[in-house]
Amino acid sequence: MFFGNRLKTIRLENGLTQENLGKLIGVGKVTISKWESGMTVPNAHHLSKLEQTFLVERDYFDEFYDLTSSYRSLNATNQQRVVDFSNDLLRNQGNIINLFRYKILDDIRLSAGRGQALGNEFESRTVYSDKLYDYDVATWIRGDSMSPHYESGEVALIRETGYDYEGAVYAVVWNDETYIKKVFREKNGIRLVSINKEYKDMFAPFSDEPKVVGRVIGHFFPMEA
Repeated sequence: MFFGNRLKTIRLENGLTQENLGKLIGVGKVTISKWESGMTVPNAHHLSKLEQTFLVERDYFDEFYDLTSSYRSLNATNQQRVVDFSNDLLRNQGNIINLFRYKILDDIRLSAGRGQALGNEFESRTVYSDKLYDYDVATWIRGDSMSPHYESGEVALIRETGYDYEGAVYAVVWNDETYIKKVFREKNGIRLVSINKEYKDMFAPFSDEPKVVGRVIGHFFPMEA
């Protein structure tokens, strides 16, 4: 494909106006302008005249000239390397995955076991997932009491909804510890239920002022960026 910008560049480098070049080629300056802007392309005769005028290679005005010129300068071994590398790039190009960033609180660890102390200030780091979630807080899951649905080492994504429906999985703060459990409201408190049947239910009386922070709306193992 003829690359008009290359014609414009070499014309200016040689100090020629569109009118000057047109006279050398045998066309008007409007034709040169159209070639340079990409509106039209020269026919084989005029293309040959351009190559002769500027003393350039046959495919100099091709849009891929820089690539093909470099390729032809390589020996056979390096030409094959270029082909192999290009094929690898093409394969990888089809495997590109959009990743979304999540800021994770490192020092709050939602307990899928006995609970972890909850403080006010925490360090954080960024991890990635190929899914986009609408969430308020993200942190780590540790322990196996919520397996097989929630695994240790996953990121838990929490939306600060408070308590909205029975039996959903929530982040709960109770006695300065944070738990991830299925929550059921009872007359005198809330019951924290594990998915893993090896763990007994826990009961948090209202007198302890347990706080349902929000519902766990997603979880994932981080991906490499």
